Amino acid sequence: MIGGWEGYECMDRLRVALTERTDLTHVRIVCIPATISNNIALTKECIGSDSALNEITLAVDKINQSTVGHTRAYVIEVMGGMCGYLAAMGALVTGAEIVLLNEVPVTLSSLQREVDHLIAGIESGKHTSLTVVSEKCSKTFDTAFLARLYEDESGGRFDVRKAILGHVQQGASPTPRDRYLATMMGTRAVELLAAAPADKE
Repeated sequence: MIGGWEGYECMDRLRVALTERTDLTHVRIVCIPATISNNIALTKECIGSDSALNEITLAVDKINQSTVGHTRAYVIEVMGGMCGYLAAMGALVTGAEIVLLNEVPVTLSSLQREVDHLIAGIESGKHTSLTVVSEKCSKTFDTAFLARLYEDESGGRFDVRKAILGHVQQGASPTPRDRYLATMMGTRAVELLAAAPADKE
């Protein structure tokens, strides 16, 4: 199986079901982690996450370049489900000042600190501010809310734009890193299947 969290859950249910069938003891299961969210336990890297991060970087760089001649704050939403990997790494590599993650609770007081930080930067002479938001970081304080909050607090000192990158993060050509991972993991999976005894799970 090549896939993410849902695929692993499905294979675990299949594994349990196979133990109840004496005629299917020959069936072998090997899972290869492949999800842009990079959220599989005990796995350092999942196939696809590097390609998605590359697309985020390219998109945010273009957004950043579009601010020439403006004083503007961008709120950029990235994918990742309940895992903040893409948001954290995307913010780090694009130079974003603010990042909202699933792993760090978003509260009114934390938002106030972010707004204060944003305004302080603008008042000190910065012309661009980037905020990267993980898509499910908060049911209440989502990307649209944050953009409205920035707009209300701007006092006319800067414009606010939001960008939801969406599924373009999933549709990229694989990076060399992801191609390498897929090759190595696929090879190892075949080796494990070939080496498995025919009469044991």
